[in-house]
This record gives sequence, C-alpha cells and structure tokens, in this order.
Amino acid sequence: MPSVSVIVKPGAAAPDTAALAAPAAWWQWSNGLPFLELLENGQAYKNAALSLRTLAAGVVLEQGPAGIALAAAGLGALLLWRDARWARFLGVALAALLVALPLLGAKPYYLAPLFPPLFAAGAVQVERLRARRLVGAAIFALAALWLGVSAPVTVPLLAPEAAASHAKRIGVAPPRLERLDYPDLPQHLADQLGWPERVAAVAEAWRAMPQADRARAVVYTTNYGRAAALELLGRGAGLPPVISGHNQYFLWGVPGAPEVVLAVGGRAEEYAADFGEVRMVGRTPAVEHGMPYESDIPIFVLRGPVQPVASLFEGARHFE
Repeated sequence: MPSVSVIVKPGAAAPDTAALAAPAAWWQWSNGLPFLELLENGQAYKNAALSLRTLAAGVVLEQGPAGIALAAAGLGALLLWRDARWARFLGVALAALLVALPLLGAKPYYLAPLFPPLFAAGAVQVERLRARRLVGAAIFALAALWLGVSAPVTVPLLAPEAAASHAKRIGVAPPRLERLDYPDLPQHLADQLGWPERVAAVAEAWRAMPQADRARAVVYTTNYGRAAALELLGRGAGLPPVISGHNQYFLWGVPGAPEVVLAVGGRAEEYAADFGEVRMVGRTPAVEHGMPYESDIPIFVLRGPVQPVASLFEGARHFE
C-alpha cells in the first residue's frame, strides 16, 4: 500500500485556529464576558480556595499517573520536537492554559479538555521509542491499576454506601470545591442522587395547581442543576418550560408571557418583593448521601407579578 505524506507548513495552522476561535471570542465579548464573570463570582461567593497542591492532586485523581506521564510527554513533544513544528502553536496554547487556569481559580475538571490532544501527542512519542511495546504495556498496566482503584470514586459504579466506604478505605476524602456542607461522597457523585424523587415532588405540586394556572406557568429554579434535571426528567410528567437565572440557563430567557411561576428553591421573603402572592406548596425529600443544599428544597407558587415575568427574570441572573 503506498504511503501518503502530508506536508504542513510551520505556522500555517495559526490563522485557521484564530478563525475557529473568533466566533467564541466575539460571543463572549458581545455578552459581557460571562466566563470571566463566572470565574470572578465563583471565587468571591462560591468556590473554595484550592491550593496548587490540592488542584494538582485532583487532576492526578482524574487523569491517573499514566495519563499525566503521557500528557507530559505530549506537551514536551509539541514544544520541543523538531518534527512537530507545525503544531508548536498548540503546545504553546496548552502550556499557557495549564498556567492560566490555576491562576484564575480553576477546579480540577476545568483542565480536563486540555488532555486529549496531549494524550495524542504523547502516544506518537511512545510509538517512536524503540521499546515502544514495553513502554506501551507499562502505561496500559498502570492505567488499568489506577482505574481499578479510582473508578468507584470517579464514576457511579457502586451504591452510595459502598462508594463512600471505598473512598474512605483508599484515603480519598471528598474534595471540597465549594464553600458548602459536604456529605461522605464527592460532589460529582452526591449531586446525582435523588433527582427522580425531587422531580416527582415538583410534578405533584404542578398537578395540584388549577388548570388555569398551569396554562400560563413556568417552572423556575435557582440553579442550573435543578433546571436541567426538571427539564430532562420532567418531560414525562408534563411539566411546563423550565427557566433559571444561573449561568447558561439565563441566556435562554423566558418563553412566552407566563403569569404564574412554580419556584423550586429560593426564599419566600425575596419572592414577596416581586409577586403579590407567594405560597409554599411543598418540599422535596431529603436524600441520604446527597448534597445537603439539594435536600428538603421548598417549592412555591408565585402569582401576581409586579412586572412581566421576563422583566423580573433579568434580576435573577447570576454567573458563578
């Protein structure tokens, strides 16, 4: 089979990269740089201060020692390997992000998208080694060993009690990424518990509303996690459109012209400033091993908005 050579001039990819990045950069600029707002507010109000050591430990837990070694080889290749001159811009960009994200208060998973191109470049370097079979086998064995140890605390494979016990056994405490009370599970696992029960409680409150209210209502939540769960799992329950002022959900706005809001979360005294009637109609159940702030959530029916709901919604914006 004849070989095919692809010649790429050094630096030729830079204009293409700039063109690909331009729409995202323009969108950020035209919308008031929401990502920078998210980082600033997160550091000021929500995120726990992570030391460089804690951040690095979180990245190692997610990527594994073999992944870190392979990524380091890939970064070195992109920056130093003569035959990779055409991809030097990628190495510089990834190295800059590896420095910038921790300085901006990143959480470990913020760095995850940087690793696939580094893995690819590292794999090419391994293939160039004379002992590539031995090195490849060693990397595979180390990755498999790490997967066996870390998978139960990174992926929901075990029941909550068993996962919490395994984390304690291997000495991995739930990383405190936010200024919140934490259960005995890492947040990314604890946050997945109890959503069918919560959605059922909201659906029950929805069905109890008069038909006239349901015809002109939306569901409002105080964070995007609740909004996404209600939107996904609430389809079968006939729930109306779900809105939230939290992060990306704010940008999707308010559909139609609703006059009644079924609010999941928040405080009655805050709603009272914007609605003539505020009535708590239920609460979601408490969930063992779940995040405390997602247990026992109040559910309100809000009627008589002092302004159109779309106008009131502008004050619900919060990027964090």
